[in-house]
Amino acid sequence: MAARRNHLKKKYNKRPKPILKKIAIFITMLFIVVLLGGSYFLYHSIKSENQLKTNNEIDKLNQDIRLTLFNHSQGLDSLREYKVYKDGEFIKVYYSLIADEEIYDLLDSALKSNLNKYGFKIIEDDTILASKGNIQVEIELFKKGIKKTLPKKEKTIVKEKEYIANIAIILDDGGNNLELIKRVANLPYHLTVSILPFTPYDKKSAELLRSAKKHVFLHLPLQPHGYPSTEPGKGAILLNTPSDLIDIIINKDIERIGNINGMNNHMGSKFTENKDKTTLVLKSIRRYTNIFVDSRTSSKSTAYEVCKSIMEKCGYNALFIDNDNNIDLILNKIKEAVNLAKTKKNIIIIGHVRPLTIEALEEALPIYDKEGIKFVFVDEVL
Repeated sequence: MAARRNHLKKKYNKRPKPILKKIAIFITMLFIVVLLGGSYFLYHSIKSENQLKTNNEIDKLNQDIRLTLFNHSQGLDSLREYKVYKDGEFIKVYYSLIADEEIYDLLDSALKSNLNKYGFKIIEDDTILASKGNIQVEIELFKKGIKKTLPKKEKTIVKEKEYIANIAIILDDGGNNLELIKRVANLPYHLTVSILPFTPYDKKSAELLRSAKKHVFLHLPLQPHGYPSTEPGKGAILLNTPSDLIDIIINKDIERIGNINGMNNHMGSKFTENKDKTTLVLKSIRRYTNIFVDSRTSSKSTAYEVCKSIMEKCGYNALFIDNDNNIDLILNKIKEAVNLAKTKKNIIIIGHVRPLTIEALEEALPIYDKEGIKFVFVDEVL
């Protein structure tokens, strides 16, 4: 009897346990489903978040464009067509607008400013075409009563250019020649002009440059070696200038120019070697701007080091490009600056508002821009 029970027990233990197998299979399948579902949810969550960001950006731009029409006394009937659609990997936003002839140019400029504000790069000017990442905006602006007869050409998506180095150019001694300032204003690059106070066209130059989206610096005159034989000009601060007058002089200088984007020194080879006096000047300047560039008119200048201790954004001149007033030599110096920028990635260089310097920039900047050198405002390299 006992032998029979042992035999049955062994036989029973050899039988498979189907319920345990089913549970194991169920758990395995459940794990796979959860894993795949989680991955799917994560993918679509990221995709939805990016889509939401794109939609928000388009909505904000659309609101700004409608507000721009209102600010230029153009009713909503000026918006003839608006549509958003997908074209391959790109999202296209199309506007067809109509404007009164007398404000056509102003509105055209305002619309481009809106696009620039949101980081779009203008590709074409006639029919405004701009791109940013995978978003392309096209704005056709018509004058009331004038029918556009030009055939609509196929638009090509141009990807944003990749740059390999940044150069910030400061042009010193602005304020003496308004015609040269106009030429600087017409250059399609981010340029900074440093204006000498109490020059014939200081205020007018500053206004013209701001309207052209250029940056304006105060070119603060400081005492050089060789003074008084070498005269820094009106509105200058000397080593013997009383401390309580420094604030007054700087305030008067800035009143001549208006709001400034930064400051660099005019002359000042002797003054900037004096750390205490330089500290007084920069403490006064920081009430008007947080950007200072040491022109490096002396190899013993303390200005950059002093700036780093009391101001937010400090830079220094890496190279003067027009110590020799010869266009070939200026072009060589610009080339030298480009090579230096390729090594350092971010540099500041200084030239002057002079005919040959402007001519050299007009010739050289388009060439180096195509080679991947980006010409930027000073604050972009600090």
